[in-house]
Amino acid sequence: MRKRLRNLAGLVDFETAARCGGFQQAAAELHKTPAAVSQQIRQLEQTLGFTLFSRHAQCVHLTERGRLLASTVSEVLRTLHDKIDHLQDEDPEATLRITSTHSFSLKWLAPRLARFTNQVPGCDLRLESSDTALAVGPGACDVAIRYVQMPGQAGLATYPEQLIVAYSPLLASHIDIDMLLRFPLLYEGTTDLWQQIIAELGLNASKPDFAHRFSHSGLLVQAAVAGHGIALLPYSLASHDLESGQLIRIALPARAHTHGYQIHASTPLQPKVSRFVQWFDQEMTALQDLLDT
Repeated sequence: MRKRLRNLAGLVDFETAARCGGFQQAAAELHKTPAAVSQQIRQLEQTLGFTLFSRHAQCVHLTERGRLLASTVSEVLRTLHDKIDHLQDEDPEATLRITSTHSFSLKWLAPRLARFTNQVPGCDLRLESSDTALAVGPGACDVAIRYVQMPGQAGLATYPEQLIVAYSPLLASHIDIDMLLRFPLLYEGTTDLWQQIIAELGLNASKPDFAHRFSHSGLLVQAAVAGHGIALLPYSLASHDLESGQLIRIALPARAHTHGYQIHASTPLQPKVSRFVQWFDQEMTALQDLLDT
């Protein structure tokens, strides 16, 4: 059975001795005696079950295992110190932690965050993208924008996603509906909706070129922007690229997606969270209004 480290002081002494090149130098940095440093490292070696230093009359040298462990411990301690410095400098009232999926963070949130910070100067945004539903509450995230299957969780504001067909001007300067099958068709998941659209349009679809399948909506949007084909895209994620001209929408009606977005926020709502939730609602409502025009 592996022995657990019960005292991290030994790791600190070990990392310092490894970095400084000896017990005496480490003792000077740690304000200890060389004997105390040596004892801590001996105890660590006993716990680990292997020798970290080869000891000689006038000096010590790292063993191969000691060298490998020193590199890892140094990195871990540096990360720990950075995190502590960061937390000490953080203003809880001004810091807003937001989590969302990788695709939504990249294609919707990131391009719009300046709009929010312009409205709320001094807000320190911390955005964590994860396709795992992270916890919301004290010590965790303040706001989670979650991708949910419709109709979503009762009692929370829900923003349905819509699907549009779009392409990049890198692919062609203009594409009419009857030209769809001349180009590769990009999709996420399955080709079912593409096949339904082709059938409804009455296009001769003996062998459509379903070129690439993507597992993430953000990757699908980026592939369309790069000109790899015509794509069936979530409107929310494609909206910034449509606005900038990197994507062109084909004149087909938008279709309801099986999924949408919901905001989960820590309660009771703090002012910083309320401001973000209100801003998010305004942005999503404006986006829907633009789609309906």
